Amino acid sequence: MAKTDATYRLADRRRVVLGSGATRLRRHGWLAWSPLCGLSAIALSVCGLSGCGQAVGDRSQPPAASPEVRLVQAVDGQDSPAVRVASANIGGGVHDHGSEAEAAAKESAPEWAASAIFYQIFPERFRNGDPTNDPTRESLEFPDLVSPNWAITPWGKDWYARADWEKEGGDNFFDNGVFDRRYGGDLQGVIDKLDYLQELGINALYLNPVFYARSMHKYDGNTYHHIDPYFGPDPEGDFEKMASETSDPETWQWTAADRLFLDLIKQAHSRGIRVIIDGVFNHTGRDFFAFQNLVEKQEDSPYRDWYIVQSFDNPDTPQNEFKYKGWWGVQTLPEFADNDAGDDLHPGPKEYIFDATAKWMDPDGDGDPSDGIDGWRLDVAAEVPNGFWSDWNAHCRELNPECYTVAEHWDDAAKFLAEGGFSATMNYHGFAFPM
Repeated sequence: MAKTDATYRLADRRRVVLGSGATRLRRHGWLAWSPLCGLSAIALSVCGLSGCGQAVGDRSQPPAASPEVRLVQAVDGQDSPAVRVASANIGGGVHDHGSEAEAAAKESAPEWAASAIFYQIFPERFRNGDPTNDPTRESLEFPDLVSPNWAITPWGKDWYARADWEKEGGDNFFDNGVFDRRYGGDLQGVIDKLDYLQELGINALYLNPVFYARSMHKYDGNTYHHIDPYFGPDPEGDFEKMASETSDPETWQWTAADRLFLDLIKQAHSRGIRVIIDGVFNHTGRDFFAFQNLVEKQEDSPYRDWYIVQSFDNPDTPQNEFKYKGWWGVQTLPEFADNDAGDDLHPGPKEYIFDATAKWMDPDGDGDPSDGIDGWRLDVAAEVPNGFWSDWNAHCRELNPECYTVAEHWDDAAKFLAEGGFSATMNYHGFAFPM
C-alpha cells in the first residue's frame, strides 16, 4: 500500500478547487457568482455562458420554435422565480466554416434540439427535497480540515454571513467556508419541482454532474455508473452496495439513488421534458474505484495502465514516491491514460465509459431508450482524443438515434465537432469570447 503523503492530500484548498490558479475559475465557471445568485449558477451552460446574466421574470412566454438551444439556469433558494437565459446556435462555432462541419452538425443533431429550452440545474443548490439524506462532514472533500461543528447551510442564508464552523476554520471566506458549504439539494428536490419547471415553459433539463463525488461541483467523479448516494434516499445502503463493485458491469447493482434518478427521468419524460447530464471522461476523483485500487496495489493493480503513472511507490523507503498526472496539475483529478498511439483513450477506461453510458441511456437494456437520458454535455472534451469521441458518439446513437451530445471546446470547434461526431459544441468561440 502506498504511504500517506501530504502532497497527495493537497491541503492547498484553493488550488484543489480552482485548478491552475484562477484559470479554473474563469474557464469552468465554478465561481462565476454575483451578490444576486451566489454560487448557484456555477458550471457552464450548454450554450457557452457562465455567470448570472439578467433575471427573467416573465414565465408566460411559450417555448420558442427556433433554430436555437436556450438555457435557463437555477438560482439559490428553493423556490426562486428568477432564471437565467442564454442562447446559441446548434452546433455552436461551425456556421462560419466549411460545409463539412455544418453538415456533420446537422446530421448528428436531433430535431427536438431545435426547439429545446434547457433549464440548467446544479443539484446540490436547487432544492432539498429529502433532509434525511443530507451530506455529512465525513462526506466532504477534506473533512479533517473542517470544524467538527460543521452543519448543513440553511436555504436562504445570507451568502456573506459566515457560520460559526466557518469562523472556527480560519479567516478565509472561501477556503474556510464556501468550498465546504452544502445545502442538501437532491434528486427529490428536482422531482418536487417538475410541475413548476413545466409551468416555466422549459422542455429540457441539463443537470450538472450527478455521479458520486466528494466536491461541491462533482467534476471529480468517483464513479460513472452510480448517482451520488447523497442525492438519493439511502446513502448508507448505497455505499454498501457499491463497495465490492469493479469495472465489470456484472458486479454492478442498482442503488436507491440510481433508481430515484430513473424515476426523475420517467416523470420528466411524462411532462415532455428531456434530460441530459454531464459526462467527465478526461479524469476522475481520487476515490474512483480504479484509482483507489491503483493507490493500494501500485504496480500489481489491474488498473495500473488506466492512469498516467509517473512513478510507483517504493515500499522499502519512508517516502511516498507514487506520482501521477492530474488534470492541469490538480492531484485530486487524476487523468485517464490514452492508448499507445495517442488517438484514443486506453482500452480499459474506454470500455468502462461505454458500459456506463449504456446504463444511463438504456437502463433495462431492452433496446428501447425511452427510459434513459436524452443526451450528454461533455466536460473538457477537447482534452480527450477525438478517436474516442468518434466511437463514443456512434455508440450513443446506436443506443438512441435521437441522442444530443454537446462538447465543451474553447477554441474554433468546427473540425473537432465534425470529426468527433458531436451534435454541438459550447459556443465560447462565437459567443462568450466576443463578449
